[in-house]
Amino acid sequence: MDAGQAENDVEVLKNHDIQFEIEDNSRPVQEIFLGMDTAPTVLLKLFQEDFLKANELLLSKANDDIASAESDYYLYSFEDDELLEIVAEQDSWSAFDVQLSKKILSGRGIPISTSLEKAMKEKRIKDLSKKENNSSIWTTFGYISAFLGGILGIAIGLSLWKGKRILPNGSKVFIYHDDDRLHGMYITFIGIIMFLSLVIMQIFLY
Repeated sequence: MDAGQAENDVEVLKNHDIQFEIEDNSRPVQEIFLGMDTAPTVLLKLFQEDFLKANELLLSKANDDIASAESDYYLYSFEDDELLEIVAEQDSWSAFDVQLSKKILSGRGIPISTSLEKAMKEKRIKDLSKKENNSSIWTTFGYISAFLGGILGIAIGLSLWKGKRILPNGSKVFIYHDDDRLHGMYITFIGIIMFLSLVIMQIFLY
């Protein structure tokens, strides 16, 4: 979501005593597609136990706010499949954009039923829960960095071993497959051992 939408969501969260953290996801040079950057620039981070409550509150408020949406609001220029993608990937968009997308689709003869939206959310969680395959080149680079005693090797190892993603329902899943995570654990321990060995050598040599 953009900064303006984030401010509206923050106000709702504050009014209901829901703790949050804001992360600026903007980039100095943004990728422009057809003259418009649709990538979220601000991320709202919540505690897992607050996800469902916060989502309901934000969607409820957004449902009231969309009545005042300007006729030139950028979503009105979106194709049907793009609007459906917003509804399916609600975790990547503001509640306002999600509700307005559903309204626009309904006006175009594509109503989003409760059962359809539920199915889309379940598919989204299933897709995001899939483990990723790490590049063998990156794993090799991690081992090399670890044996050289660099902090980079430890960082790579930890990212493979402990890296998780947060799902739209607030739960967390490991990003990589078990084999990659095992490599990550080995890289981490090798990196720590080599780093400590270098530190000890430096102490005794000097």
